Amino acid sequence: MPFVKLNADELILILKQYNHTELHVHHTWKPNHDNFNGKNHERVQKGMRDYHVLTNKWDDIAQHVTLFPDGTFLTGRNFGKQPVSIKGYNGGGNRIPFACEMVGDFDIGEDKLEGKQLDAILKVAKFFNDQNKYIRFHRENAPWKSCPGTGIEKDEFMEQVRNYGKPAQVYWDGSPMRKGQIGRLSILKPINLWKRNSRDEIIYHRVLQPCENYRVYGYDEKHGGQYAVGGGYWVTNMEGYVKYETPSKAKMEALKKL
Repeated sequence: MPFVKLNADELILILKQYNHTELHVHHTWKPNHDNFNGKNHERVQKGMRDYHVLTNKWDDIAQHVTLFPDGTFLTGRNFGKQPVSIKGYNGGGNRIPFACEMVGDFDIGEDKLEGKQLDAILKVAKFFNDQNKYIRFHRENAPWKSCPGTGIEKDEFMEQVRNYGKPAQVYWDGSPMRKGQIGRLSILKPINLWKRNSRDEIIYHRVLQPCENYRVYGYDEKHGGQYAVGGGYWVTNMEGYVKYETPSKAKMEALKKL
């Protein structure tokens, strides 16, 4: 199959003609970002194919596509053939997974998956995820490997995939955060929900039940210490009755930018 440059949308149009069973995500490790100059897509790809064919004695380059730092995909192995991707998961017969190699070394402290490259893999991964097709990291079935890199957490990646294309949001364990939010409160035991009037007196509203969760927008020491949970409502800080958590600094910084 000749090398053909595609953007994510063009690749998805072609993928619709096939019925791949799942998406395999890899990083090349070598070559990495330093080996890409913005123009040498085919030379980098040819180097990988030559190694796979001449050294490993495979019939073609291992992957179906290679994703470059500029967000460009370059085709490799015929899309209708099994890849040399993950041992035991390369398919058989009509069951063929789709293998994508991302140029880069995404282990912690090395290259970062970001910008156009991140956007492209998220868009393609969402295409698979929307069809309930599994997205498999190489290391899931080869634990001695870090591929696609220790700098890419599977849970965070999948959260980005699921939320791709949605209005800008910062998600915390799958729930969108709101402007002004500083934390969240989980109810552990029945406890009163209060409202404050204009004189700052508390007025009983109802009893909160275990497993209810609330965004927290503030805290003050009045009335024994209370969390502001929005809408003028407050929950008293009672040990053993509530659990308060704060988001990561990264999430708070992202929230400020919205």
